[in-house]
Amino acid sequence: MIWTLIPHSQARTSWDLLRDVRQAILDEPKRLNFNVWCGLRPQALGLDTRPACDTVACVAGWMVIMVAESEEYLCHPPADIVRRFGSVAQQALSYLPVICREDAYRLFCGFEPYAWPGGIMAKAGTPAHARQAIKYLDAFMRQWEMDLIAHVIRPEAVEAAVTEPESDYSLV
Repeated sequence: MIWTLIPHSQARTSWDLLRDVRQAILDEPKRLNFNVWCGLRPQALGLDTRPACDTVACVAGWMVIMVAESEEYLCHPPADIVRRFGSVAQQALSYLPVICREDAYRLFCGFEPYAWPGGIMAKAGTPAHARQAIKYLDAFMRQWEMDLIAHVIRPEAVEAAVTEPESDYSLV
């Protein structure tokens, strides 16, 4: 993992975080792999394609990675985080409104038995794979738009943003 090359998010809301994850995947399709929750060393996983940051993950993994405050946090999460969340999926779900978490788990998995209709057929790490995933991420974001926009994940960021211009809430 090359911490300085990993995309980071200063998202205030669930919507902002998912937009940042979406953009990171579009910017570098090799970052996305639904066979890995959070692979900080893809070469050890035998992956033949890997991004410059040397980190691959699914959508849930990228949610967790992009809000992590340090490389140390990712490699050795604090014991209270592990106790509270237990997994990357549980931690990522904690960044979303409760009402949409069942659908989010389906989004995170991308394969049977929770898969999207038709699943992801393109090879992981390819632009086609990323486009298929983004299609489902966009559908999830449209379905839960108001809840995602309203769900604050970093209260301190909202307080600091009082003087900042309003976010652009478009998907594109």
